[in-house]
Amino acid sequence: MRRGLLLGLAALVALLVWWGSSRPVAVPGAVTERLPSLSFSPYRRGQSPLIGRYPSEAELAEDIARVATVAEGVRVYTSLEGFDRIPRLAAAQQLTVTMGAWLGSDPQHNRREVEALIAVANAYPQTVRRVIVGNETVVRHEITPAELIALLREVRARVAQPVSYADVPIVWRHHPELAAEVDFITVHILPYWEDRAVAFADAERYLRSSVSELGALFPGQPLFIGEVGWPADGRPRGPALASRPHQAGMVRMVARVGRELHLDYNLIEAFDQPWKGALEGRVGAHWGLFGADRQLKYPASGPIDPLPEAPWLAALAVTLGAGLGWLALRRPATGPGGTLLLALALQGLAALAVLAGWRALGNAFVPAQYLWALGVAVVAALLLLLSALNAAAALGTARPAQVRWAGPWLLWTAQGLLLFHAQRLTFTGHLRDIPTALPLLVVGCMALTVVMWRGAGNPWRAALWATLLPQPTPPSVAVRGGAAVVALMLCAAALGVVGAEALEAAGADFGRPAGLAERIALAVDWWGANPSANLWGVALLGLALPALLLALPPNRR
Repeated sequence: MRRGLLLGLAALVALLVWWGSSRPVAVPGAVTERLPSLSFSPYRRGQSPLIGRYPSEAELAEDIARVATVAEGVRVYTSLEGFDRIPRLAAAQQLTVTMGAWLGSDPQHNRREVEALIAVANAYPQTVRRVIVGNETVVRHEITPAELIALLREVRARVAQPVSYADVPIVWRHHPELAAEVDFITVHILPYWEDRAVAFADAERYLRSSVSELGALFPGQPLFIGEVGWPADGRPRGPALASRPHQAGMVRMVARVGRELHLDYNLIEAFDQPWKGALEGRVGAHWGLFGADRQLKYPASGPIDPLPEAPWLAALAVTLGAGLGWLALRRPATGPGGTLLLALALQGLAALAVLAGWRALGNAFVPAQYLWALGVAVVAALLLLLSALNAAAALGTARPAQVRWAGPWLLWTAQGLLLFHAQRLTFTGHLRDIPTALPLLVVGCMALTVVMWRGAGNPWRAALWATLLPQPTPPSVAVRGGAAVVALMLCAAALGVVGAEALEAAGADFGRPAGLAERIALAVDWWGANPSANLWGVALLGLALPALLLALPPNRR
């Protein structure tokens, strides 16, 4: 009876934490009219330009009709892939179209794009309001300004609509010669993706200052904000946190500032794009006003639900936590205080496991990502079971031998997952997720093992060894050597993740500091603003501690 009451109390505490962290957030402002334009990439689940699977005409028509309920126009990035049908469909909904040609490093592809753009612009002169030749092609170093200028001149000579090129502010600053070749300046103002990411609280200041600066650089030339917005989910970039309340706040703020300054702008984007997760991580898939299910993600005014999935995630996590507590405390060998603390710890680990698996699965699009998500979910579930069995063994209510054999192998597997993802964060971290729940779960399970075996009378060293060895006996020379390798790998991974994140903003590119001293100062500043990467570093170092102790010679331990 006492066990049931304490497990119920722990479950209630967990539910209160879930409720408190997922309550609707007050977001000021409101969208009181249709938005001027939305980026329109209408790929649905299972569709992607990466695999050559595109929306049908019926699906395009459905999505155009949805956009017409909230916007007056759309921006289209390519004139190929069947998207040349969009102006005809948009005309039926009285929408205007900003038509684009997607340029890259392949001249033959660029030629097809340009010819298709010219054809569709001339075919729908009343619907296609303007055309944009290239999207961030210069900042990606896929085309030179001279090559771009030649294409701009050709398109301007062959269409009646105003012609532009779209890129980030720093490209316009460093290549003002492009301004002479366009009819209007198209700039992308995305505080989240800036080299020095801008916190949401400073997004309005950044928007206003960017508009003012470009107006001063190119006086008298029309300005079109080709992309402006905020992601609803994904990795943090320094102080820039992706969330639904921030995304809704950005939309409402842009609508208000747009009215005040009479801005011509296009919000990115109409629909969430799951396929972009393969390129940009979870954040790339969550820029839409509509979700991938084609439903609006939040109202035009009022508070915003930060985590709509919270009820079923909480139900799953709390049920798992209660079940693990029942398993670990079949015959409680501790007082009420210890029983409650263990039950709360298992609830916390269950929440981390559910979040780790859910976020990994939610980011999966290509087979490799589904495989990764499956691995995370399986290891998380087994770690939860191990934590409960470890607790039962330490309390003397289960046979410890099997637990001590299974536990180390499982923890090594979990460490392998972390090392694998750590090297991806090190070498391609700019477009990778930093899943904080996963390292916290692994470290939490290891810490619970240490605490439980320490509480059962084992010395600290033996309790730490229990996380890595089947039996807490003095290790052999071979085991010490292997532990040394693992410790070095974990320490190197910690340095790599933190260092790569810190250096991300310090690379010499366009207007960023080129001097060594300036770049070091920028890296240090950026490092301090990346709590997720720093958490990974601390977690990896924490996992290295038992291996490091195993590797030390007996007379140094």
